[in-house]
Amino acid sequence: MSGEDLAVATRRSIRLPRAAEAVAGARTFTRESVEAWGLVAPEDLALLTSEVFSNAVEHTTTRDIGMELWQAGHCVHVEVGDDDPRHPVLVQLDPSAPGGLGLALINGLAARWGVRDVPGDGKRVWFELELPGTG
Repeated sequence: MSGEDLAVATRRSIRLPRAAEAVAGARTFTRESVEAWGLVAPEDLALLTSEVFSNAVEHTTTRDIGMELWQAGHCVHVEVGDDDPRHPVLVQLDPSAPGGLGLALINGLAARWGVRDVPGDGKRVWFELELPGTG
């Protein structure tokens, strides 16, 4: 089941510049959103937000990166959008490589994750984490 299948209780969105400095703003946005809903942020929320947002910064030429977050049921759903239609690829980890861990972390820590195409507007990479104390 993806976040699109859940009854959405709360939703927030933001657009940030495609810049390494904006990654901290993406983390702050997710944490403040979850806290505004009166919930405790999942432990891995900041890490996975950084990974998804950093991938959009590093691997696209998008001017701005859209981010949407919603809470529904027992999950928080984070979605990062860019105008590049190419999907990220989960690769075999190379311990000697300086990078390439982002999707492996997302794959290992998220309850669910995926990519959805947005015709004429690129793609959205999303992940979901279980909210502590709601299960």
